[in-house]
Amino acid sequence: MRNKIGGFIIVIGFLLVFYFSGTKSAFPEMQDEEKIKVPPPIEIRSFKPQPNRIMFVTYANDRVFGFRIEKIIPRSECNQVRVDERKNVRIITQSIDAAYEYVLEPLPIMISEWLPYDN
Repeated sequence: MRNKIGGFIIVIGFLLVFYFSGTKSAFPEMQDEEKIKVPPPIEIRSFKPQPNRIMFVTYANDRVFGFRIEKIIPRSECNQVRVDERKNVRIITQSIDAAYEYVLEPLPIMISEWLPYDN
């Protein structure tokens, strides 16, 4: 009976150690990965709204990020890029007949692959 209780305590102890140790210490190769950061709005070179409420934004060095469009608002002014207090990028562009403001989500949902910058 003591052997069963001792084995049970050891198994529970191992499970608790693995549970509280977290995945970073269990997988050290994952610690080196860095999250890709979205460049500042000043580096936006072009943008292409899609019919499925996705906006492809091209930044400097041909980096392309895909953002969901939260809102499309008709505007009287045109050709602006700004960031609001919630960190949403707002792009005001002029189409053939009117200007529209595209409010993008703060984080991209897609990222294209690009080549590193060469000097």
